[in-house]
Amino acid sequence: MNTWRVKCVVFAVVLTFLPNCAGGDAEVSCVFMESCMLLCSFQAGDDPVVHWRFGRKGDTYVHSYYHSKDQLGGQDQHFTNRTLMFRDQISRGNASLQLMRVEVQDQGRYRCYTSTIRGNKESFIDLTVDAPVSKVDIQQEGNWITCRSEGIYPEPKLTWSTIPPSTVTLNTLTTNQTEQQLYNISSSLMLSDKVTDLVYSCTVSTRSSRKRNTFNTTKQEPPVDEETPGSKGTVIISVVAVSLFVVILAVAVFCVCKRKNGGRQEQQRDAQVNQQELETLSYSVSSYQKESVEVCFSSTSPKRAPETSTRRIHCKRHRKRGSVGKSRRMIVVCLLTLSVLWPVTEGDAEVSCVFMESCMLPCSFQGGDESVVHWIYGTQGKTFVHSYYGSKDQLGGQDQHFRGRTLMFRDQISRGNASLQLMRVEVLDQGRYKCYTRTSNGNKDSFINLKVDAPVSKVDIQQEGNWITCRSEGIYPKPELTWSTIPPSTVTLNTTTSLQRTEQQLYSISSSLMLSDKVNDLVYSCTVSTRSSRKRNTFNTTKQESPVDAAAPGSEGALILVVAFSLVAIVAPILSGC
Repeated sequence: MNTWRVKCVVFAVVLTFLPNCAGGDAEVSCVFMESCMLLCSFQAGDDPVVHWRFGRKGDTYVHSYYHSKDQLGGQDQHFTNRTLMFRDQISRGNASLQLMRVEVQDQGRYRCYTSTIRGNKESFIDLTVDAPVSKVDIQQEGNWITCRSEGIYPEPKLTWSTIPPSTVTLNTLTTNQTEQQLYNISSSLMLSDKVTDLVYSCTVSTRSSRKRNTFNTTKQEPPVDEETPGSKGTVIISVVAVSLFVVILAVAVFCVCKRKNGGRQEQQRDAQVNQQELETLSYSVSSYQKESVEVCFSSTSPKRAPETSTRRIHCKRHRKRGSVGKSRRMIVVCLLTLSVLWPVTEGDAEVSCVFMESCMLPCSFQGGDESVVHWIYGTQGKTFVHSYYGSKDQLGGQDQHFRGRTLMFRDQISRGNASLQLMRVEVLDQGRYKCYTRTSNGNKDSFINLKVDAPVSKVDIQQEGNWITCRSEGIYPKPELTWSTIPPSTVTLNTTTSLQRTEQQLYSISSSLMLSDKVNDLVYSCTVSTRSSRKRNTFNTTKQESPVDAAAPGSEGALILVVAFSLVAIVAPILSGC
């Protein structure tokens, strides 16, 4: 009897390991209105199915993926246009979800359900939202000082203190919550008439942040205006530009003066040499007049006069060329120096993006204080895509075409990463982008040429009477459609092809081919291709096999149930003896 009990216990333990166990909830903390990553991994396999759900009951659909594409038909309206899955990573077992523009209402429990032919898995994530304390203001109104802070979550605490310590009486404290569930807190304190040399300190804190500001009653110094984003960099750039102009002017004057002085010295040297050679002239002008004219400055015998003359003139020309060459070399050195000092514009980078997927436009710069980033679209650079300065996104001037589809990684900008993530890429997005960055260390321009591809996903062939029609839809750029036969045939293929374009600038292509009466054992092949993709389908005129349906999602679950019932049928007689 004890043996049977041991067997039953072992069997029960084994059964506990058969189903996939849900691990403990993971904790994720997200920042209000920023992007947040909800991690989820699984064992990769064919036909992956992913469902993200929200809430304790899991009845709110956040994002779904199956049949190799996002399925957002049942997505809750609260999450519309705010979720993203990395489709190229799902086949590798990465089902993580990126939640954008996080709101307070997003906090709660999330469930990540994954299923492949190898099995299914559930993961749970508890998401908490923080809107940290960004600023604490203190203002004086008569005999009162008021401390305020806004846009905070969770509910903050406000405390007063003095330097040196004293018994401060807190008069009023008010807290209210906005429609976005953020807290605004304020507190007013009456200044003491007895003590006038106190420094009042106001601290606002939450579980993840703390800010403090002080008010000095002894001496009110005039406020110092903060520099506008990039003002320091603008001053530096102006100083550098003026310095470069002065350097260029000085170098130019130096080169001109050097050239003139070199020419004068050369003429003086030539005059001195000519005078000396004329004084040492040793032959008669009358007998060697011709040679003397040719030689002019020869100091040797007339027999060697022409050779000397040629050498003398050559030397003089060589000296003149030497002075000009030095000037040219100096100018070249000046230009090379300026080319190094002046900001250099890099060549355009090439980026290829897939239609309706996310795409990264890389941009890097030398990190520094007061970072300013502007992403601009178009050759004329008049369409603002995304801006960042003042330590936050600035989307007031963002073009409507890019509204809700851009993202910068704010935690990476201080490290020199100004890359832009463009979501739900459209054909109209292709073109030239400019990434302008500026810090206290200088400014930089980078350019990116973006190309969009909507690859050929499927090619359908249908027979209609004596015609077969090949179709493919949702393609970019303009596709090509070709027919061929297996085996190759000399029969002329009578085809008609039509090409249409949708509102999204995608192409739909179709071609009809008349079947040949002469040859009836051919396999017709239709190929649709673009610069980045190619798909083919065939039509067999000899034997039409019945299509084999692909396994529906969840068929592996039915197989598991069959195996489970079989195990129960086998083990039931054994358990009856327990």
